Parts: sequence; structure tokens; C-alpha cells
Amino acid sequence: MLTTVLLVVVSIMLAVTLVRVSNSVPVRLVSYEYLANNGYVTITSNGLADADSYLESIAAADVTNYTTWSNKNVANQYARFVNRLSPALYNKIGKSILDAGDSKKPTQEAQTFYIEETKINNLKNTVQIIGLLRMYQGIEVTRSTKMIYELEYNNKNQVPKITSFKAKELN
Repeated sequence: MLTTVLLVVVSIMLAVTLVRVSNSVPVRLVSYEYLANNGYVTITSNGLADADSYLESIAAADVTNYTTWSNKNVANQYARFVNRLSPALYNKIGKSILDAGDSKKPTQEAQTFYIEETKINNLKNTVQIIGLLRMYQGIEVTRSTKMIYELEYNNKNQVPKITSFKAKELN
């Protein structure tokens, strides 16, 4: 009986310790492709200084969620993008982006963004993504324009969230 009680107490203490330790360890979700191309990611105390290419990779994925879609998956792509916004930015633009995605479902619209260049500013945690945006109606290209997207990140709780998002057409 005493052994059973002692075993239960030790098990509870170990479970509580495990939860505390797991909550204080920074976690990075790194795709296999990123790991295969860039190797292991070293995390520093501020979380974003581990590698410039890590933040660039996250920004490229975020921009792709916003810019590359078809009418069949636009709502899901926009929802993925909106999920990456900080709460303050979500309150500003999140609902309108989700509504735009729903309105494009019945159309034959699609678009694709081809990334040509990325630039990072570590002081501001800002990434600029430059590339070619092609818009389609069915299979016909209706517009092709060079775009620059600027994303600013905040690293709260070791998870980079988008705090500012700007899109500008380059002439």
C-alpha cells in the first residue's frame, strides 16, 4: 500500500516537472526541406537570431499562403495566412482577408507568386519578398505584375507572428 502511494506521488511529481520544462523550451517548427537544405537550426535567447534564412523561409511561406491559390483552395490559403497574424493585425485586416477568400470561391480566379528575391532587416525583424505575381481567369493569364511584400515579425512566446504586412506594386 505504501509503495503504491509513493509510486503515485513520484509519478505526479515527474508529470508536473515534465510539463514545466516543456513550457519553457522554445520550439521551432522546421520543415524537412528547410532542414535538408540548411542543416540544424541553432536557437539563441531572442529566438529570431538563429538564422536569417529561417525568418526568410517563414516569410516566404506566409507570402505564398497569401498570394498562391486557386478558387478551390483560396479560403484555406487565406485562413493559413490569417492564422500567422498577431492579434492586433488580425483585428485590423483578418476578417476582410477571410471574407475576400470566401468571395473568390465561386469564381474561376487563381494566382501564383514567383519569388525572385528576399531581403531581411534584422534590426526591425522585417523581411521583404520581391517577385512576379500572375493572375489567371481559368487558364488564361489576365495580369502579370512585379510585387514587393514587406512583413514585420514579433517574436512573442518564441513564435514569430506577423505584426505588419504591406504589399506594393513595382513599376
